[in-house]
Amino acid sequence: MHPAELMRALTFALLLAACDGGPLDDDAGLLSDAGSTDAGPSDAGCVASADEGAALPAPSLDPEAQRSATCAFDAMGEALSSHRVICAGEEDHGVSESRIADAMLARYLALEHGLRWVAIEGTEASAARWDRYLETGDEAELEAGFGDSAGSLGDTTEAEDFVRALRALSMELPPGERMHVTGFDVAVQFGGTRESVLAYVAEVEPSELDTWRAALRGSDWAAMGASAQALHDQLEERREAYVASSSEEDWARAGRDALNLRDGFLFIDYYARGDFSTGNATHREPGMVRNIEDLLTRTGDASVLLIAHNLHCARDTIIGVDAAGEDAPSFGTHLARSARGDDYLVIAKLFGTGERLLPQGRSLVVSPFEPQPESPEGQLSTYTDAPALLISTGSDALPFGDTLPSTLRGRRYVPRAQYDAFLFVRDATAVTLRE
Repeated sequence: MHPAELMRALTFALLLAACDGGPLDDDAGLLSDAGSTDAGPSDAGCVASADEGAALPAPSLDPEAQRSATCAFDAMGEALSSHRVICAGEEDHGVSESRIADAMLARYLALEHGLRWVAIEGTEASAARWDRYLETGDEAELEAGFGDSAGSLGDTTEAEDFVRALRALSMELPPGERMHVTGFDVAVQFGGTRESVLAYVAEVEPSELDTWRAALRGSDWAAMGASAQALHDQLEERREAYVASSSEEDWARAGRDALNLRDGFLFIDYYARGDFSTGNATHREPGMVRNIEDLLTRTGDASVLLIAHNLHCARDTIIGVDAAGEDAPSFGTHLARSARGDDYLVIAKLFGTGERLLPQGRSLVVSPFEPQPESPEGQLSTYTDAPALLISTGSDALPFGDTLPSTLRGRRYVPRAQYDAFLFVRDATAVTLRE
């Protein structure tokens, strides 16, 4: 398969499959109630109860929706303020309201709890262009951040609105402070990452630029993966000289780029041979774990909002078996089981009826979906009349401790074991591709 065709097919496969989960267990930390009210979840106003649920309008960036969101998130304010790492999950990448809800959550966390870092399920190289846009307002940087995702579910008007909302939020912060956006995925869409690391080579070892450019191009994914590893090894071996001619920060960034290229190329090699699951478990998810741990180290005690698919965020999910035959946990499961576990909180998004933009072959099509009645989203559709509801999985109002089916994934799971809260949106609409 031609490299360009393979990349397009791979992009669709990633957006459709997200990750390949395994057995789900029953143990996970729960949200405690952070308020109470006599009103029920179907009332028109915001209901500030983590147990009964906080009703709110459909996600929107207009001021009234933002005020309602503040009321809803206040219902779990103590949990949000006491957890350094919050993962905002989504059950489907093709739903418009999802990215809008992420912007609402980021705004709340920034203004109420001091959040300054947002990390998306994308590459650091692409997100770096958006980070410069947040700082400068340069429209060319905003556009450049879409370079790797052209024509995919990452190239939507909602994604653009999300980045613009972060820019507007950043401008509201006190002087000298701003929002940051970065990415933590490996370089499956590798154009921006390759150009980033080659720009560093041009700075510190210009005589080798053509050699490395040739080594990181082609259709032999395994060979390119080996070349990316060799470049990383050289960066390590020549660290002192390279830092002296650049900076410690730039050298470290180049090292991350090289490792992300390695993992991206080797993952694509498995995918091209028809083995998505092993490549995902061996290279992609472990690469995201590495990148998130590195980000959390670099940001010190700062709070970080991670944005990814629900299954990546999940607290107790094995996403597959790697090439060595070992179970590979999702990055959320890694965090929940690590020393950072007490600092980790997951808000998963579920959707009721409506439409989504769905990869089908090499196209994107609008597809309707309906929740299974027994699924969490099906039961939430019956439980509330509100356009949206934020509810703790520790709630006794619904059987979140039982094993329930997933509407979209064809699997069963215990909501309380995987997530701390659900943000449920009743009527979903499909994302719109940018023109």
